Amino acid sequence: MAAFTCIAEKCEDTCCEGWAVSLDPPSIERLKTTLAASPEGQRHVHRLVVLGQPSPGTGHRAQIQMNEQGACPLLEPDRRCGVQAAAGEPALPTACSIFPRTALAVAGRLEIGASLACPEVSRLVLLGQQPLELRQTDREMLPRPYVGAAVNGDPDDAYSHFFLEIREFMLRLIRRPDVPLASRLVAAAHFAERVGPFFHAGTTEFVGAKLRFAERRLRLEMAEVETRGFLETLDRDLSGINVPGADTAAMLATLLIERKQLHHSPRYADLLRAVFSSLQQEALGRPASAEDSVTPDQLFAVYARRRQALQSRIGSRLELLFANYCQHFVLRNPFTQVASLLEYLYRMLVQVAALHLLTVGHPRLVARPMAPPETNPDEAALNEVVVHVTQTFTKAIDHQRQFLDVALSAGGEAGGFSFGRLLVLAKFL
Repeated sequence: MAAFTCIAEKCEDTCCEGWAVSLDPPSIERLKTTLAASPEGQRHVHRLVVLGQPSPGTGHRAQIQMNEQGACPLLEPDRRCGVQAAAGEPALPTACSIFPRTALAVAGRLEIGASLACPEVSRLVLLGQQPLELRQTDREMLPRPYVGAAVNGDPDDAYSHFFLEIREFMLRLIRRPDVPLASRLVAAAHFAERVGPFFHAGTTEFVGAKLRFAERRLRLEMAEVETRGFLETLDRDLSGINVPGADTAAMLATLLIERKQLHHSPRYADLLRAVFSSLQQEALGRPASAEDSVTPDQLFAVYARRRQALQSRIGSRLELLFANYCQHFVLRNPFTQVASLLEYLYRMLVQVAALHLLTVGHPRLVARPMAPPETNPDEAALNEVVVHVTQTFTKAIDHQRQFLDVALSAGGEAGGFSFGRLLVLAKFL
């Protein structure tokens, strides 16, 4: 975020399009009052259509109604914000002022991150050459006071008390260069399964006389997973497992397509149309029509073939980009928001696998294997596709928490989210 600067009207996907703008009650009144106070602002008042009635004390939020083009009605033809132009940043709703920044309060500090729904943030995060790190700064990183989420760190709440230690452990695993990303994620899932019976939301295994033993076991499990011998053995075992990917491909395709049932941007629809038309065409051996469909086995066969061709041209480049994505996920999304580490990792792996499907299936990358391998053009094409796919996916799906909760609930079982399901997802990468 120290390097981030909004590129405003030059942005390929403005944050003022493709989703509703949430408004807290103070923002609604401030916005109306500020606009009415100046001649320039008054011409925007009639364009402000607020859905919902905020109710004090209930936390209910209203939304600005998007226009027929799916854009904020206060957006000017030059793609700049009319409110900011008329009255400055103080007049903006908090959601508009803060975005793409996020703020997590933990351990007596405020961690400022950002959403990958912003194209410029996606470029900075995914294409960065160094591991993502938190750095202390005296510089103001937020335009106004704001806390989006918090981890209480209460010693009586073991699940949050060990948050920083467990998060750092997961980041170390993701950053390991000695085994493939899929193996690193399976190692994290192995740890989550091992500690799941005693380390979860609401655990009472860290109380009284049990505290010392629970802490010791938690740290021993972390230490074992991080040993080189364990990771090499796990990677070797994982390489020998043949997991059919048709069911995973079908599940991911359903997740992506079901999102179209809700309001979405033309950008998201165009991405899905391009990717699935390309996959269908290769599966059928001819241009696909609206009546055509392919089986999960056909879909996965094309995906696996393209994945292999891509890896043979660019080596580990795709893995490096998505390792950055995973680091960002862990830093931005506290695992304490869900009941268990297995559920947390399942959510992350579903999203990484969906991004893989969209990236490998993207028509921009299909033409590259037909040309001689060229490192710079290959990497440039991949970088552009991954940024486009990740930003579009994040804006359409990752920010739709209710949709994700319903869509991902299928991964749950009577006893929670299983290690086996995570292993299958990791093998899809």
